Amino acid sequence: MGPTADAACAPAGSFLCPCNHKPLRRTVDGVWQAHWILEIHLVDEDRDFGGSYTGLLNLA
Repeated sequence: MGPTADAACAPAGSFLCPCNHKPLRRTVDGVWQAHWILEIHLVDEDRDFGGSYTGLLNLA
């Protein structure tokens, strides 16, 4: 399972979504710099296969 395995119980601030009003560049708990992971899933249900990509986003 990937990083989103527990997404249902994670706070909205952990995701890029309309309900997350926090800036992308921020510190977590006032100490740690936040990093973002880009995770893409592509699935072709008709042909029963798919693929995924996971990478660290660079906000520079």
